[in-house]
Amino acid sequence: MKGKVKRQRCCGTLKIFFATFVVFALIHTKYLFSLDKRKSVNKYELPDSLKSLQLRMNTSVRAERGGDIISFAKCNPKRGIVFLKTHKTGSTTMNNILLRYAKKHKLSVGLPPPRRWELAGYPAFNEKLIDPQLDQYEMLCHHFRMPADMERITRLLPRDAVFITILRDPAEAFESGFAFFRDYPYSVWVENYRSPDALARFLDRPARFYNRSTPWYFRAKNYQAYDLGLKHEREDDGYISKVLRELEDRFSLVLITDRMDESLVLLRELLCMGSMDDISYIRLKVRQERTRRVSTERMIEQMHRWNRLDSALYNHFLRKLEEKIDAYGRKRMEAAVEELRIRTAELEGKCVLEYDQENMRPWISRIRVRPGTDKLCQELTWGEVKFGDYVRKIQKSYVPIQPDKQVPLENMRMILEREQRKILNI
Repeated sequence: MKGKVKRQRCCGTLKIFFATFVVFALIHTKYLFSLDKRKSVNKYELPDSLKSLQLRMNTSVRAERGGDIISFAKCNPKRGIVFLKTHKTGSTTMNNILLRYAKKHKLSVGLPPPRRWELAGYPAFNEKLIDPQLDQYEMLCHHFRMPADMERITRLLPRDAVFITILRDPAEAFESGFAFFRDYPYSVWVENYRSPDALARFLDRPARFYNRSTPWYFRAKNYQAYDLGLKHEREDDGYISKVLRELEDRFSLVLITDRMDESLVLLRELLCMGSMDDISYIRLKVRQERTRRVSTERMIEQMHRWNRLDSALYNHFLRKLEEKIDAYGRKRMEAAVEELRIRTAELEGKCVLEYDQENMRPWISRIRVRPGTDKLCQELTWGEVKFGDYVRKIQKSYVPIQPDKQVPLENMRMILEREQRKILNI
């Protein structure tokens, strides 16, 4: 008897629910047909209960994906970027990411002359050596040295342009530069420069080797500070404190090579980039393992002491990066970094056939792309010169270039060499 009553109640409940659903559907359908659909799209709002559910779902997805839904829906891609490209810091890989961003958003990019890497005549800074000649650019990202007079560069960019750069542990950067720069200055200074103990011999008495009359001598001391436009030979505490304040005001983000993935996640948010593909990368200009010298603890300490200004910059901005990661959220950062690393590994597996060596510089690894891969795979392997020359061609279709204002490219190459000779004593 009790079972029969329960079945009757259950059936009654189902009938009421079904009847209510039918009535609701009819009324809702009638209401929808009564609306002007062209006007209703923006006016229609979810009920409060569904709004609450949507908010919970978005919050969950945001936590899992590193904030894609909320933070990136409310900003526009940045159109005004200066990347101060320091040497031996992974900056070629960074340059590739930024040039892909420039291509995607059709930014006007200031470039060196064709087949050259020196923007504005590095280590000089001459605006006439930027190609094309424009009143204003939306991106500068090839190697240039920050001029002492900041007005010379700020007037070339939108007023709200962001400045970014990248720093690396000075011991690692110095060892890398010692092996990479085989023309000047180390091969001129150190006997049997390519021998395994050459770096140790230099570090035992660096001041004895250091000679300002040698071309490119500045590579050998605080080279990152030099690229930043600082007095790279000055290392007193007062000067260090002063330049740290100035650089902190100037740069919206200082990436750290040792924390590349976390740095890129922060860059993605700063520039309002889109998918993880925008910051995914394949490491470029990586040295062959056989050219790496093992540094002892003593040598590491010597490199830090010899590059005291670079060490102060690195330590300061490493702390600042950690603060930015805290503000971003540690768990959120972990999720974003994991996603980036998975995507980067996928792209490397898809794109890279093998690593061999460059013909002209056999100590540098060259990436051979798998046959039949897409354009993204090709672009991921381009260095700053090749990618810059590609951007030079395509931006002619969307950047208004006035022919009468352009410096002939042959003249530009001559001027560049003349400017360099003045500084390098070549």
